Amino acid sequence: MLAIDVGGIDGQVVSLIAHYNRLRPTLSRMTDLSLEALSAIAPSISEAQLHYYAEACAVAMDSCAHKPGVIVRVTGTQNAEFTLSWSPPDKTAGWQEPKLFVENGAYAIAFLLVPKFTKFEVVMQARIGTGVDYWLAHRESVDQTTGSANFLAARLEVSGIHRQSETNQPEFRLSAKQSQAKQSAITGLPVCIVIVEFGSPRVIFSES
Repeated sequence: MLAIDVGGIDGQVVSLIAHYNRLRPTLSRMTDLSLEALSAIAPSISEAQLHYYAEACAVAMDSCAHKPGVIVRVTGTQNAEFTLSWSPPDKTAGWQEPKLFVENGAYAIAFLLVPKFTKFEVVMQARIGTGVDYWLAHRESVDQTTGSANFLAARLEVSGIHRQSETNQPEFRLSAKQSQAKQSAITGLPVCIVIVEFGSPRVIFSES
């Protein structure tokens, strides 16, 4: 009988299991996200505005032939996969410009991911000139009824790509947004940058 030394193989298996166990807490908490949960995740923002973002995201996903339950991959400072569910909009005549539904749809994804990956939640839109889109606050400092926060604790910049190309990659966009966010670096607040590419779909989530 031929004897086979499996010591090396066993070692590789143990290593792979250990690697999986390190990832599992992140993956397990990201099993499913729903666009319909936005109102509960960002109480500071009006339901009408959140519905607008959610509908834009649904249109963007539909435009890329994705169906509810599609798997979205996240890379960057976080690595995970989640399924995204939504209700297809009844009317899309008002969503004919990809730039608009991609940009606004990306906000919906970012709003869902920020509280999953960080200790923050979205509390206020930032003004032009700050280099970011929204301000974040520590979750425990936000009044869940009124949405008001005692103080701002971080920044959020979001960008969307309909379908990536050789010259328009999420990685390229991330670099540009990191430079843009320096406009408000004087605040000393950390910044979360979320790049959503709907074609794949995939997300780059960067926190620094």
